[in-house]
Amino acid sequence: MRLLFVLFCLGLGSQAQAQSANVTPPLVVVDPKVADGPEPPPAGYQALPGPDDPEPPPAGETPAGADPVSSAEHLRRSVEAFQSKDFLRAATELQAAYRQDPKPLLLFNIGQAYRRAGRAQEALDAYEQFMRADPKSPLRPETEGYCNDMRTLLEEQKRKAQVESALASEKQAAVEKEKALRTEKERTALAQQKLQQERKRAEDELSRQKARRRLIIGLSVGAISLAVLGGAAVAVGVALRPKDPTTDGGFVNVSFALSR
Repeated sequence: MRLLFVLFCLGLGSQAQAQSANVTPPLVVVDPKVADGPEPPPAGYQALPGPDDPEPPPAGETPAGADPVSSAEHLRRSVEAFQSKDFLRAATELQAAYRQDPKPLLLFNIGQAYRRAGRAQEALDAYEQFMRADPKSPLRPETEGYCNDMRTLLEEQKRKAQVESALASEKQAAVEKEKALRTEKERTALAQQKLQQERKRAEDELSRQKARRRLIIGLSVGAISLAVLGGAAVAVGVALRPKDPTTDGGFVNVSFALSR
């Protein structure tokens, strides 16, 4: 579908001339191409008033809160922004012009700017408002096509958002699962470490008990051995003790008896 960018020439001088002659101000239709580089200026672009053309209102006559920029100047700025592919600024300038001079074709232009900026919902709203404002416009079939495109794009964006949300939920669930597994692994490792420590303490205690048992057995064996050796020494001493000499029927050896 081709892209139409419709602009009104709303210069103050041309408006006054049109009203005096009871003639509708000329309509400029621009078909900008989607291509790299600056777009060619639309036909009639030079007829738009420059920023210095409108005379400023006298001091004290501008209502409070009123836009000091004329509708024609907003239109000129919108063309400049559209040609530089700053479509959001073009839409903003067109909206400002529409607030001053609510002509339906400005709504179509706003939809065009938002569509080129990738703002599907804003473009759809502007197109639908345009068709309500001018239901018999010759641009209505084209506008309906744009509306269908924007609805399709919005559905695709919605599905994409749902898929991205589902993927994000799955990713979060995977992260939570991995975290739970890591926590369980750490808990298991800690339990194994405690079990190994308990086992080591039990083995150390068993080793100490065996050492005490060996010590007790050794002491007992030593005591028994000493007792046996003591008894044997006594027996040997008794066995080796010299016997009392006999007299053989004679005198006892006095020296032997004294030594005892």
